[in-house]
This record gives sequence, structure tokens and C-alpha cells, in this order.
Amino acid sequence: RSSPNSSFVWIKYMAFVLSLADVQKARSIAERALRTINIREEDEKMNIWVAYFNLENEYGRPPEDAVKKLFQRALQYCDPKKLHLLLQGMYERTKQHMLAEELLEKMVKKFKKSCKVWLCCLQCFLKQGKDGVTVVSRALSSLPPNKRIKFISQAAIQEFKYGVPDRGRSMLEGLLREHPKRTDLWSIYLDQEIRLGDVEVTQAVFERATCLSLPPKKMKFLFKKYLEYEKSIGNEDMVEYVKRKALEYVEGPAGSTSPPTMPQTVLLGNGEQTRSIFPCWPFSLAPDQVTKTGAFKLSGWPDLSMPMFNTPQHCMPSQRFGVKKNKIASHPLRH
Repeated sequence: RSSPNSSFVWIKYMAFVLSLADVQKARSIAERALRTINIREEDEKMNIWVAYFNLENEYGRPPEDAVKKLFQRALQYCDPKKLHLLLQGMYERTKQHMLAEELLEKMVKKFKKSCKVWLCCLQCFLKQGKDGVTVVSRALSSLPPNKRIKFISQAAIQEFKYGVPDRGRSMLEGLLREHPKRTDLWSIYLDQEIRLGDVEVTQAVFERATCLSLPPKKMKFLFKKYLEYEKSIGNEDMVEYVKRKALEYVEGPAGSTSPPTMPQTVLLGNGEQTRSIFPCWPFSLAPDQVTKTGAFKLSGWPDLSMPMFNTPQHCMPSQRFGVKKNKIASHPLRH
């Protein structure tokens, strides 16, 4: 009585009654909660509907029909997209993959311009070990242009977590070729590489990012992130190198006679040493990844080959990577 709009209290009440094996009374409590909670409390009502779905999924006769019948009823009162996503999440948690895929197919047709729905579909496919290439292609052909960058960046994160990391790198590389000054994309790229734990690859991406010519506020963010990363792995030589490089950027080309040089060997977190890496080089490539045209390609969709740049011995802050405008205009992600 003191908290009639609290879904938490109502759900606890339902759980208590279920512990007494009284399923019918639990249903009546759910119905009472839906009548009692204020109509303006949409999230609270949504929580009750989800609890009701779980109840019918567990005790319905048969569960599949009971949930579908309740779902059709809930659609009259709730936001359709949110409700579809919540039901799909329940199917995924309970490992009802056939029902989840059936619902996802309906969702991508009904909400084909929703980035969240396509990402949900992609995640479901990747978690089941399926290839998400088809989903990404369909999403890019359906989503409006203003949502494509968001979708590709989030899809890359899904690939890093559940799919093929190289495909995620390929997606982010394509975005960064078109938008090299977007620190949010660099941050996503760096976070995923840090999570994978490959020190050499992560440092190479940091080098590329800190070689860009960006406003001081953005460069401060990148240098700070680079410094925190090197401190976290305990590499004192690289910590000093990053500090010198940041100071070089602050002072500008006229403030120093020679740019900082990256240590020739990189000390890994376990005390081992790996081969030297060069500033601004994207990441290590196997010989079979280099094409005859002087470009390298990563496995998977989309085909985002990047021209191979001559690696300088030192990379000043004023230098940055880029491609000619005519190449950007013909990039597949712009269409």
C-alpha cells in the first residue's frame, strides 16, 4: 500500500506466492499490479509485463502459446519496440533459439530503421556461432545514413566480443578512414584492443591515434589514455616515451630538435620481450595478407582495404594518416 507504483514490490510479492506453489494467485497479483500502477509509470508497468512473461514461460500450458497470447495483449499498452526487445531477451536467456530467431525476423521487418534492433539481431547470431555478415549487409541497406556510423561501430564491438576480431578491426578501420578526427571511434577501437590483451597491436593503434593533428582537448584525451594503459601494464620505458611524446606535442615542432623515439623492444606484462614495432603502423601483417596492389585486407565483410603507408622512423604530432578525397567518395560505406 505504501508503494503501489513500485514494480519491485509487486514482483517480490509474486515470487513469494510462487514459492508457495500458487501459480494462479501469482497471475492474479500480476493482473492487480497492472491495474494499480499509474499509467504514467511506463517503465514500472513494463517490468510487470516482463515478470508476467517469465511466469507464463515457466508455468503456462503450453508455455509458447501462453506467452504469445500475453504478448499480443501487452502490445496494446506498451511501446512495441521495447516490448519486442524484452521478449527476445527472455527467449535468449532461456535458450529458446528457434523462437528468438522467429521473433527477430519479425522485428527487423517491422523496425527495419532501428539500429538497436539490428544490433540485437547481430548479437544473437554471433552468440550462436553464426556468421553475422548477412545481418550487417541487410542492416546497412535498411538503416538511414545518419545511423550507419553508430551501427558499424557497435557491430564492430559485437565482432570483437562474440565474433571475429579481425572483422571488427576492418569495420573500425573503414570508419576511421572517413572520420580520422573522431576520438569516440578511436576510443572504441582502443578499448577493444585493450580488452583482447595484445600489447603490440594496442600500442600500434595508440601510436596511430597520437600521430594525428587534432585539437588540444582531443589530443589530451588520447595521450592520457595511452599513458594510463602503459602504466597499467607496468612498462616504465613506454611510460617515459609517452610523456616525452606528449611534451613534444605541447611544445610543437619548434620546441624540440628531435622527436621522441619509441623503444626498440616492448616489455610485455609477463616480463617477456617482443619484436620492435614502428610508430603509426596499423598492426602486424602476415605476408599472405599483403596484396599485389600494395594494400592489406582483413578477413570478413566489409572489404575495407587500406593503402600501405611508408612507415617513418619518427612520427611527429603534425603528421597523420589519410587518403585522398576521391578514394573516400568511392568508399562502400558511403552508399
